[in-house]
Amino acid sequence: MRQKTLPASSADNFLEQSPIYEAVDLCDSQMTQSAISRSPHGRTMLVSLSILPLTRVIVNSLIIFLQHKESISTNYRYNESKQGETMKIAVLGTGMVGQAHAGKLASLGHQVFMGTNDPAKTRARTKIDQMSRPGIGLWLDANPEVKLTKFATAAQQGDLIINATSGQVSLEILSGLKKHLAGKTLIDISNPLDFSKGFPPFLSVSNTNSLGEQIQKALPELKVIKAFNTMNAVVQTNPLRTAEGDHHLFVAGDDKPAKDTVISFAKQQYGWKNIIDLGDIKSARGMEMILPIWLEIRNSLNSPDFNFKIAR
Repeated sequence: MRQKTLPASSADNFLEQSPIYEAVDLCDSQMTQSAISRSPHGRTMLVSLSILPLTRVIVNSLIIFLQHKESISTNYRYNESKQGETMKIAVLGTGMVGQAHAGKLASLGHQVFMGTNDPAKTRARTKIDQMSRPGIGLWLDANPEVKLTKFATAAQQGDLIINATSGQVSLEILSGLKKHLAGKTLIDISNPLDFSKGFPPFLSVSNTNSLGEQIQKALPELKVIKAFNTMNAVVQTNPLRTAEGDHHLFVAGDDKPAKDTVISFAKQQYGWKNIIDLGDIKSARGMEMILPIWLEIRNSLNSPDFNFKIAR
């Protein structure tokens, strides 16, 4: 079923401040963890002992111990170096969430590809909006390290994908990129908010299904991990700005290694401290259904700068 394109309306300002976005952020980083069994410099380790009374058993035990100790040390240094490794990250979409993730990741030295349908038209949007924010064209001028490309190019280039498109167009956009996304990990930030009946919006899918599940079903070779959809874009990439980071990020997805990648990514790149794994992709139902209460809290506080904390 073809989903509706979200029309430009008074809801646009709300979209920019909530966990609902008009852009897709693709940010994929295959943070592989390989076991290393060789010495740090590829040398064969030789142990020379001149004490004759030592038995062969003791000598062999000592060699095994030293090799095991070296392997642990080498693995530690390897994993530590991977944390600072430059990644190729595709950000599909140019809205507030796309800008938040792309800007943050580029500032950390990663290669960021921001995807859009028509780069020329996107770059031409330079007007200041009603909330005094610069158009995406001005933002790109201020962030030259972010490369604006077509959706397909960004999807091809990125290793880790972040989907932050409006929920009404996410499935259509991602389905069109199916061949480029196969085998990759997608961080799905989208929410199925429908503004067709005005404001406030309602969920176009809920209870027995979710947008996250629909994306996973449509692209079975893609590893969909739901995350970041329950908070404002700025909090997503800078959790320390709210309650000194003492709040929670939820994740859900079928592929355990991909989920571990996203959890490590959130901790290492954005500084998340508290992350709860809710299980498989069906848990995206509850994560997306948080949005109605999020809207009420946002209106009550007159601010999107908050998040949920699970106390126990």
